[in-house]
Amino acid sequence: MELSENELTVSRELSELDKDVLAFTQILNACDVNYVIVSGYVAILTGRSRSTEDIDVILESLSETETKQLVAELKDRGYWGMAMPLDEMYSMLSDGSRIRIAEDGEMYPNFETWFVSNDVEREALSNPLTVTFDEGQIEISSLELQIAYKLRLAKTYHKYYSCF
Repeated sequence: MELSENELTVSRELSELDKDVLAFTQILNACDVNYVIVSGYVAILTGRSRSTEDIDVILESLSETETKQLVAELKDRGYWGMAMPLDEMYSMLSDGSRIRIAEDGEMYPNFETWFVSNDVEREALSNPLTVTFDEGQIEISSLELQIAYKLRLAKTYHKYYSCF
């Protein structure tokens, strides 16, 4: 693994999770959707030994037409909306909800997806770190921003759950 200013080069055999992420992001790329992957998968990608059931993906806000194009491509490539039909994607994301998308008939891994909604997410989306594999590329949040995000999440968790 080699890190430069804007690129992380990963030279290893891809895990099944890596392959799933590449397949999903290829759909986003085919539809010209700006995205960034944040949270647990970033830790796994950079060497942390842990499991995850979902991959968190922040999307640029899309128009209804752009979202319909993305939905059509997802369906064509064998994906489904786990808690709601993919056809509801635009209304759900526009209302600030998150949706979970997985390969047909599968629950894990799933892609928890939402439209950018705050300054931290905008920063992650605007200044991603490109991860290059032999098989393709993905966009993740910068490692510095990832650390700040996790620290903020830990404070929020502690605030709400310290009374238990």
